[in-house]
Amino acid sequence: MFSKKKRDEFEGKSFVKKRIMTLRSILKISILISVLLFSSFLFAQDKSFRIQYLYIDQIKYVSLNDLVKIYGGELRWDYLPKKAYWEVDEHQIAFSLFSPYVLMDGKVYNLFYRIEFKKGAFYVPLKNFYPLLKMIKAEETEFREESQSLMLEEEPEVIQLKASRKLNGLLIEIFVSGPLTYEVFSPGHNWLNINFYEAKIDTGSFSELVIPELINDTKAYQFDNSAQLSLLLSKSYDIFSHSLVSDPYRIQISMEDTSSQFTLNHLEQISQKTDLVDVVIIDPGHGGDDLGNVGSQGLMEKEAVLDIAKRLKALFHNEEDAKLEESYEHSSDLKAFLTRESDLNVPLEQRARIANQSGGDLFLSLHVNSSQDPTESGFQIFVPGLAKSREDSMVQIKENHPFTLNSSDEIKDTLSYLDTLPLDTTQTKFMRESKDLAIIVEDELRRILPTKSRGIGQADFLVLRKAYMPGIVIQIAYISSPYEELLLKDETFNKWVAQALYQAILRFKGKSPESL
Repeated sequence: MFSKKKRDEFEGKSFVKKRIMTLRSILKISILISVLLFSSFLFAQDKSFRIQYLYIDQIKYVSLNDLVKIYGGELRWDYLPKKAYWEVDEHQIAFSLFSPYVLMDGKVYNLFYRIEFKKGAFYVPLKNFYPLLKMIKAEETEFREESQSLMLEEEPEVIQLKASRKLNGLLIEIFVSGPLTYEVFSPGHNWLNINFYEAKIDTGSFSELVIPELINDTKAYQFDNSAQLSLLLSKSYDIFSHSLVSDPYRIQISMEDTSSQFTLNHLEQISQKTDLVDVVIIDPGHGGDDLGNVGSQGLMEKEAVLDIAKRLKALFHNEEDAKLEESYEHSSDLKAFLTRESDLNVPLEQRARIANQSGGDLFLSLHVNSSQDPTESGFQIFVPGLAKSREDSMVQIKENHPFTLNSSDEIKDTLSYLDTLPLDTTQTKFMRESKDLAIIVEDELRRILPTKSRGIGQADFLVLRKAYMPGIVIQIAYISSPYEELLLKDETFNKWVAQALYQAILRFKGKSPESL
């Protein structure tokens, strides 16, 4: 699996490694993994290392980067096949993104939960990966879950219940005192059950709580090692999703109303499609009196992205001015549509309507970034979801803001649109495909463009909310950078961007549904 050259380089460090192993045996280092409510600690002799973890589908995940800092070794990446390799203490471990299988010293191990990519790093399920850590340092690693000496509170507690009607359904929020394991299921007859494990609930205050026109009845139960809250909804909902969010901690349950004939028809079309990608929707951001970001030399975002969007569409339709390099394939069975063909301000809902009614399979929204710091540069890809960093939140705010500056009628549409569920449940069906598309697009742009990659971010862009298909937002460059503004004015650079996006879509289309 690893080359002889790599192994020789690894063995060349044997002197340093032997010295470290000798010191370890003398000091009798003991590593303790203690899983707390908010963070984990690794203790090595009298030193401790804080490891931040995160919940993914109620499972604790830890960053592979953090484990490498503690256990040592060398971590390398192979971005094209989405793999990572960790060499530590003569062990060789291979990880595949979005796969639960890990190859260690030539043997396959099943972690049962797939490897995830968050915050620019691979994340592994902590508890299920622990046996492999024991194999690395058998006598130095100890796992304790929820150490009583460091627990912040005995058991999480269910605190409050709220429900509110949204345009596309019902939002239920259950406030809890901290992270916890739970499940949501519907037994039928408009009942919704939420089970909380190792948690407490005040059965008196929750039982028979009624929220007019939304929740007709509630029942709360406390068991020895769990609690349950049962809600009788005022109507039936065919689709629902849920997630645990923080600040404050609460379980958000989105009950989507699919009674809209348009939504039902579109979802039926999606289910009947046999090809992965037939139609690509290209969305040049801004337009009309919405200029977008403006560079110091006067270039407007709305102009730059429309030019690139037109070049990209030309590649799909094999127009005369779409001359591809010999290294590029061409696919005549793909169609592309623009959400705007000229300098028009197209409202959010209309962009999504164009995408859906065109039978779109992929949605690419093109933008350029801006910063007060003229040295900021590079391209970045965003997938739909809650922003995970301050930088991603700022980009989200800037791109969502123009939709609140339209005419009076459009303001009403925009404000009502903002009153939708936190994330449409139909959109969450495409999260995995959106992430796969983002990885491929980032790889192609990195390969072709002379600018740097700022990685893959996550933000709740309004433009992706109602497009029922995998979608990403692409920040092509920083128009506030004098150098990148010149690039955006250059015809060759814009062709490169279009060709990179085109090739990425062909690669995505070439994947079988089973591989996504």
